[in-house]
Amino acid sequence: MTSLGNVLLAFAALGAGLVYTAVGAGSAPVSAVVLVAIGLLAMVWAVLVLARDRVPASRVSLGAAVGAILAWVVLAALGGIVPEAVGGLPLVPLLASSVMLLYVAIVLAIRFRAEQQQSAQTDASDHRHPEVTRSPARGTSAGRFLLGVTAGGFIVAALTTPALALTNAGEHAVPHGTHGFSEHARH
Repeated sequence: MTSLGNVLLAFAALGAGLVYTAVGAGSAPVSAVVLVAIGLLAMVWAVLVLARDRVPASRVSLGAAVGAILAWVVLAALGGIVPEAVGGLPLVPLLASSVMLLYVAIVLAIRFRAEQQQSAQTDASDHRHPEVTRSPARGTSAGRFLLGVTAGGFIVAALTTPALALTNAGEHAVPHGTHGFSEHARH
């Protein structure tokens, strides 16, 4: 079973990937290529984390999460210089995706730091007491796991849904209950 921490990381990356892809789909050519590529990579990463229950290349993943945030900031800055190639980017959706990617980056940084400290302590204790073994970490109960997954899903949905609605694709989406017809077409 996938650990709760990895499920939450995957949820955040999936939400950010969806937003990046939607923003890219309605952007100028250069922005579109960069943002859609970042969005697709984030979604593939999320699926890998869920499937393998581990973070692939954790250092690279940490750098990619921070790099994805920096990428849209650079694109937004370039939008003022070369608007026809980069164009204006919607700020709120990209900020929402940045919150999710910051969560991923912070968790990965904390894990990386803890692994370094644990490795240093293990190396030191192995030289003093080689016969000491560590007990395995206690797992999350099913109830806590479901509560965590549900809460994480709600948080990611609360960030992703309005962000998607504020993208170009979201602004042109068909309202619920109209089945593709506008009010003007009915009359």
